[in-house]
Amino acid sequence: MHTLDPTLDIVFKLLFGGPKSSDILIALLGAVLQPQSPITEVSILNPAVPKQTTEEKDIVLDLLVRLQDGTLVNIEMQAENRPGFRSRALYYWARVYADQLHRGEDYEKLKPVVMIVFTGYRENITRRLHAVFHVLEIHEHVRFQQGFELHLIELPRIKEPQAMATARAAMRRWARFLGANTDEERESVAKEDPMVQQAQKILMEISSDEDVQKLLRERDVARKFLEMDLVLATERAEAKGWKRGRKKGREEGRKEGRKEGRKEGRQQGREEGRREAIMQLLSLRGIELTPADHSALMACNHMETLDKLLQRALTLPPDESLFDGIDVQSKP
Repeated sequence: MHTLDPTLDIVFKLLFGGPKSSDILIALLGAVLQPQSPITEVSILNPAVPKQTTEEKDIVLDLLVRLQDGTLVNIEMQAENRPGFRSRALYYWARVYADQLHRGEDYEKLKPVVMIVFTGYRENITRRLHAVFHVLEIHEHVRFQQGFELHLIELPRIKEPQAMATARAAMRRWARFLGANTDEERESVAKEDPMVQQAQKILMEISSDEDVQKLLRERDVARKFLEMDLVLATERAEAKGWKRGRKKGREEGRKEGRKEGRKEGRQQGREEGRREAIMQLLSLRGIELTPADHSALMACNHMETLDKLLQRALTLPPDESLFDGIDVQSKP
């Protein structure tokens, strides 16, 4: 039987957040966090897969866990490269951190929040398989506070000997298991580690579950329909902008009497078409820009930046800014 890909976010959450998953979750957390004292107990705070999973292409299926000392750990699998990852990671950390307190409560009650993100692509912040980030003083490298920690595990780096050499053995095994391209590769890793072997067994059970297969099919169909709608909306918006650009170019060309006027008008039309495409994509996805983001978009006239914004509009989470992680440029 062919097993499901554990880098699919639904599969990943079911694998490590299921009723039989406590032991392998503790093993995975131990491999990533390397705590001074062994992790003996975990509480999963969001075990359920949301009902809207099949309807929303870009919903984040994270796993929020509390350790025995109160530390909160947010674990996420992100298979596809999406714009704004670094800003989004900080935002999610901040949200989990802030949600610990109610109005009037003492800040001393705040527990550390750790983000663990597995990616199916190279983020290229470092060349390590497993990178760890803290808030440090830039000269003496002293940690400002223990509350922030982010672990980034880039699964494609399992093919890079130098990157693998920087990680501990347990971390390498889990990365090889999650990043394997074939069942045979996963089975090979499972023979090296009893916890990975248990994870492989649970993965096979998930893979044979007809309800899970149906959930994945429904989400895949929803994704394809959404992508088709987005492509059509983009084509219509850009065609509309191009038509306006040609008209504007002819008018400016007649007025100025030279080719530069027509060329400038066509360029402005392309920019206008790209902005309109972005607005239509967001409207189709039910996302409304803030007044500040709308003004910034209307003022943007740099095609490369507009292209980046168009890509981000495809997967923009409803609670984030369109411009997060994007360097806004203007024409020289």
